Amino acid sequence: MLINEVTLNIYLLASIVALSLLAGFSFRAKRIVKSRAKIEALEREILNNYERILELERETYNMEARMQDIKSPVIAMKPAVVKEELRVSKKVPDISLRKQLLSKENIQSASGL
Repeated sequence: MLINEVTLNIYLLASIVALSLLAGFSFRAKRIVKSRAKIEALEREILNNYERILELERETYNMEARMQDIKSPVIAMKPAVVKEELRVSKKVPDISLRKQLLSKENIQSASGL
């Protein structure tokens, strides 16, 4: 029979277990730190996005308020019509003024001088 004698140093075993525990905890701590950094970055990004959304909503509200201040969103085209009437009036003289000038009352008042 072969007998192999195995000697076990309890101090060596305890130091190996302690080192492996420290290595495991250090790897886990690094992973936790990286995860927290990613979480904080994502939270900042979300807050920035919320800020941008609120800014856009504020702009939309201001635009809607301005649109409500305007009574009619349709722009009146009256100035263009007035310009056309002026063009027509320049081409054709007003007959009513001519009739008033040539009326009998105006002729009599002018001859009575």
